[in-house]
Amino acid sequence: MKRLYIFIFLVGLLGNNIMYAQIPASSQSLPSPNVAALGLYGEIPVSKFTGMPDISVPIYEVPVGDFKLPFSLHYHAAGIRPDQHPGWVGMGWNLNTGGVVSRTVKGKPDDCNVKNHTYLMNMGYYFHSETLNTPQWNTQDYLKETAQSHGGADFEPDEFDFNFLDYHGKFMLNSDKTWIVQCDRPVKVDFSGNWMDVPFEKANTAFQYSGYSPSFDGFTLTTEDGTQYIFGKERNAIEYS
Repeated sequence: MKRLYIFIFLVGLLGNNIMYAQIPASSQSLPSPNVAALGLYGEIPVSKFTGMPDISVPIYEVPVGDFKLPFSLHYHAAGIRPDQHPGWVGMGWNLNTGGVVSRTVKGKPDDCNVKNHTYLMNMGYYFHSETLNTPQWNTQDYLKETAQSHGGADFEPDEFDFNFLDYHGKFMLNSDKTWIVQCDRPVKVDFSGNWMDVPFEKANTAFQYSGYSPSFDGFTLTTEDGTQYIFGKERNAIEYS
């Protein structure tokens, strides 16, 4: 009887199976586990007000002039998701050795600037942000004209997350070329205007590109006491995924 029941159960499962046609795979851009783990501290703040404990283990301090750079282990108690990957010190833990600025791409990368045969395609939001800096930006005629004259351009800013020391937040580029910062403490963001030839996967559009797009070379974040924290600027300080 047990075999009969198992057979009927399997037949029932097979009978309810649904077949689908091929579904095109969506473009995947996943940060490395270490960058993703650091980003959690800004995305889900660790605070007594959230009910999550601040679990940290101090390891070492590096003196830099009058400043001491702490090295510590941190555990984020928001829970472990099924699709979460462990970092370099285990699931839920992260080794904080300075800080990180990570990016979530919206549409195309803000710095997307590639070649289509012999033409330079400045398609990223960074090159078109000021197009929306007009009182007529939401009128139907202006939107139609903009779509026709800037076909394929990206008008959605990327979202940048930062986490260093006691500073956690986000920033993005405004339509007037200034950086909007979301943080509970004063932080100023600057981009030098310099570029770095770091390859990234081509944008998902109808155009065929050749070569690679130059990328932001880094950012300088200035805190309320005037201290500047520089992220990037060197190839070995940038991780691309």
